[in-house]
Formats: sequence, structure tokens, C-alpha cells
Amino acid sequence: MAAESLFLFNDMIQSTASTGPGSCFLLIDALGLAYRSYYAIRDLTGPGGQPTNAAYGFLRTVQMFIERFSPGHIGVVFDAGIPEVRTAILPEYKAQRPPMPDELRQQLPVIESLAEAFGWKTASLPGWEADDVIATLAKKAIDLGPEVLIMTADKDILQLVCKKVSVVGFGKTDPPLGAEGVQTKLGVRPEQVVDYLALLGDQADNIAGVPGVGKKTACQLIEKYGDIEGIIENLDQVHPPRIRSALECATGRLQENRALIALHTDLDLPWSLSEFRLGPPPDWDHLVRELRTQGFEKMASALPRQGELF
Repeated sequence: MAAESLFLFNDMIQSTASTGPGSCFLLIDALGLAYRSYYAIRDLTGPGGQPTNAAYGFLRTVQMFIERFSPGHIGVVFDAGIPEVRTAILPEYKAQRPPMPDELRQQLPVIESLAEAFGWKTASLPGWEADDVIATLAKKAIDLGPEVLIMTADKDILQLVCKKVSVVGFGKTDPPLGAEGVQTKLGVRPEQVVDYLALLGDQADNIAGVPGVGKKTACQLIEKYGDIEGIIENLDQVHPPRIRSALECATGRLQENRALIALHTDLDLPWSLSEFRLGPPPDWDHLVRELRTQGFEKMASALPRQGELF
């Protein structure tokens, strides 16, 4: 069926048009949101029979979050490869993941094109994952002043949370998580997230954890010894013996896991932060044509004329 929706685009544009320079920088895990939209909305096609579910859900969600948080800057960040620094440590890093569904893959260029048509800056860096680009952009942003809100379902990103960085899921009522939220969710502080995940491993990324160490034990170890280094230095004090033995056998793996999970915040990015400033669509007529090509007729019709707002 064709994609149609009634939503308050006019209100959203008016709120973002008045956004001041001190507003937050919204960074979006584009592939994560595309996957969520693809599986959340089924049987949605455009006039030519092309699948449009992921693109439609993506747009709806971003519109909703812009209206909800009124960011002054926005970055829609895509993956562009797996870093060699990770595959050098673990050649099978993410190798177990099933291939992306073809119907989702063919919508990614559409999502990127429509994001740009709306005036949302897209970003990707060859050879790097979106998480690393997001981490670097977040660091650059907070160094210059703006607070950062990262939209993702990836728990690795929680390591970035600090006084000026919070994380929010894709759900319309998901609360932004600050340091206290991370502590409540995982049982550790943001600066301990890398060590916590190193102990647990990450099945989604093909990273093996320490056998027998679950969430509760990982939290207890970090609470008592502080970090991986503290655990290794005090292995003789760890109980029960089976956990101590498992940790002794995994000391090398734990250091590797930390290197795999820790995000890079020092990438050489080709953009200035000013390029991410949120403004009106650069070409209203082009945006309308793009939306109608996908069958998003009511979305296109809801667009106000440029002269009405600016």
C-alpha cells in the first residue's frame, strides 16, 4: 500500500526554525534506525512497487525526534566499513552477521537522499563504523559547547555518556539516558561500560566474553576492583574459584575486547560542525518530488510553502 500519514510537520519546522545556537546536537545511528523501521513497518511500497517501509519509518522517527528535542544541529551517520584496527585484533569481528535484506539495502540510498533533501546532514567515513564517527563528532561538539543527544539502540555508545552527552533509544517515549540512567540500566558508570562489555562480550559483534561471567558478576567485579586492570591485578582475591580460573584464562582476551569495544574519538573528519546546523530544506520543490516518487503523498502535501515560515 502507499505510504500516508498525518503528522505535524508544520509545527516541527516552526520549532526548528527558531532553534538557537545553544541547542543540542542530535546524532543519529542511521543504519540502526533503518533496520528498526524496516522490521517495524511491513508491506509498504511506493507507486512503482518499490519497498518504502524503512525509508518511511526512518523519516517519521527523525521528524518526531526533531519536534521533541528541537536540536540546533543534526547528523545522520552511516556505517562505511569495518575498521582494520578491529579486524587486526579479531579477524572474525562481526563476520557472523547475516546479510542485510535486499529490500532494506535498496532503501538506504533513498534514506540518505531524503535526509539531505530535508536538510539533515548525512555523514560517513570510509573504513569506519558509524559509532566511531558519532563518538568523534560528539567529542568535537562538546569541546565547542553544544550538548549532544545520540539516537541509537547500540549499548556500546553508552560509554560516551557524560555531563554533556546523553543517549536515547528509537522509541517515541524512550527517555534520554545520562550518567544516572546508564548506572540504572547496566549497573556501572559510563566510564566503566567498556570494561563491563569486555567481560560480557558482545554476541552481535562476535566478541566472546568470559565464560561464566554474566551481568551480575560483571557488575560485582567492576564495583569491587574498578576496571579490567584492577581485576587482573587482584585475581588471587576473586571468588568463587571457577570465576577466578575463567578470568585467568581470559586475561589476553579481555584486553583485546577492550580495544574492540572502545570507540575512537579522534578520527580526522572532513566536516566542520557548522555543516550540521539544522535549517530549512535546501530545495523545497526537489523535496516534494522526492517524497512523491516514494508515494509519501500526504507527507509532501503537509509541507508548508517556504514563504510561510522563513
